[in-house]
Amino acid sequence: YKAKVIEYFYSEYREGRTPNPDVMCNREIKFGIFYDWSIQSGYDYVATGHYARIDRMLQSYSNPARLAARQVFQLLRAKDESKDQSYFLWQIPSGHLPHILFPLGEMLKSEVRAKAKNMNLVTASKPDSMGICFIGDVDVSKLLKDRLGEDPGEVVLQYSSTPVLQYASIGTHRGLWFYT
Repeated sequence: YKAKVIEYFYSEYREGRTPNPDVMCNREIKFGIFYDWSIQSGYDYVATGHYARIDRMLQSYSNPARLAARQVFQLLRAKDESKDQSYFLWQIPSGHLPHILFPLGEMLKSEVRAKAKNMNLVTASKPDSMGICFIGDVDVSKLLKDRLGEDPGEVVLQYSSTPVLQYASIGTHRGLWFYT
């Protein structure tokens, strides 16, 4: 996790890009290492609480040499588009999809909450979780300052009132990684 998600997080910021650690965590950990372990251990499926769906379509071939139909699996948005998490799952290898279940994908969040309440689950009224995969809600600015420090520089405005470009310094910044 540290090598595949956390180091990616910091290196992307260091390079001036905005990382998405949840995409990396899903690809490398949940549907990488954990998925591989599950299937190798004899489990048929990995099920998670992600709001997404998998469509299992039959595709037939017009070529007579390939009479058998085969299944094609696609990652789809959740029924509850306001809670959809398919964006965080797009890098899951398509070959894994036949062995993944997203049971919440066909439900609205309100239906999930009602079902949890009927089952007396403590999560029925728990606030939605937000934040970095397996870390939670953290102060990203503090994490970046602690790890990467600050790298002050000028904020420069480029403008043109004539055919010649002009530049003006309009302030300073603490380091580019704080602004991606």
